[in-house]
Amino acid sequence: MIKVDVSNVIKEEEIKKYQSSVSRINKMIDDRSGPGNDFLGWTTWPRDYDKEELERLLKDAEYVRNNFDVLVVAGIGGSYLGAKCALDALKGVKDTSKPEIIFMGQTFSPNYTAQVLEYLKDKNFAINVISKSGTTTETSIAFRLLKELLESKVGKEKARKAIYAVTDKARGALKSLCNQEGYSTYILPDDIGGRYSVLTPVGLFPLACAGVDVKAMLEGAEKARIELDNDDLVNNQAYRYAVSRDYMLRNMSVEEIRFCRNLEVLKCSGNQLVSLDLSNNTALTRLDCSDNQLTALNLSANTGLTELDCADNQLTSLEVRASTELTHLTCCNNQLTSLDVSNNTA
Repeated sequence: MIKVDVSNVIKEEEIKKYQSSVSRINKMIDDRSGPGNDFLGWTTWPRDYDKEELERLLKDAEYVRNNFDVLVVAGIGGSYLGAKCALDALKGVKDTSKPEIIFMGQTFSPNYTAQVLEYLKDKNFAINVISKSGTTTETSIAFRLLKELLESKVGKEKARKAIYAVTDKARGALKSLCNQEGYSTYILPDDIGGRYSVLTPVGLFPLACAGVDVKAMLEGAEKARIELDNDDLVNNQAYRYAVSRDYMLRNMSVEEIRFCRNLEVLKCSGNQLVSLDLSNNTALTRLDCSDNQLTALNLSANTGLTELDCADNQLTSLEVRASTELTHLTCCNNQLTSLDVSNNTA
């Protein structure tokens, strides 16, 4: 269990002040009586998941590992981000094991789509399409293109054995197509939202195809469920983390970031910030300050920065020349008229 030590930032008595609120929230979750109570299936999923479905999923994943070079996961939002984050964490971003897992259906970008389709032309690939309704535009378009390419390469009959769907158990356009074509299909539970779906077939299938021990993941999740099934604010690490985040949101200003000299990752998007001073945060490697109201961003002190997302601001100037380790930069939807990246050769 990951534990977060915030004792240097928040006094313990401040955390304990949240106990009555935590007890009330915990009771609403247990009783399924609060707002959003129809999407609380994730709270007991590690105990209640369909064991027979998992065994079938593991067999299909073994078939994919043994017969395909690439698995293309077509989904958007929570339908792909959970698996991608888990794969990045467990396998690393430059994993070379087979099958290769790539993602499509999360963007309208014609360049990205064309590049993926071109890459797949000489690859033996399978498709994992994930959509509750089957009508999500980005995913639907991607699946249609992938399906057409696969059928043109191997024929419709073989393609049926290379398409795996995660969708609604009874209704929707994708479910109807699966019934018609005979695709192997797994259920996306009605009471689990996308952001909590990584431990359902949404995340488990691509992870299992990548060779991850998903049974061990579920066992670990069940152990955590048992350990965290209480309102004990002294020992419940999930509630302590949530309370700490709430306290810092209400009581700490962005100016205090300058004292966090060892800070490596900062995500402060969507906060209406008009300025951001990171001159003291020289250990910073990843920064997401998108969706604010910044007009200027000077990162001359952040020489180790590798990832920067400053999109959707009002930037007229962006200084990144000193960030020579920068490999990922997103700065769209600003007011920039020029950008010097001549030093960013990484």
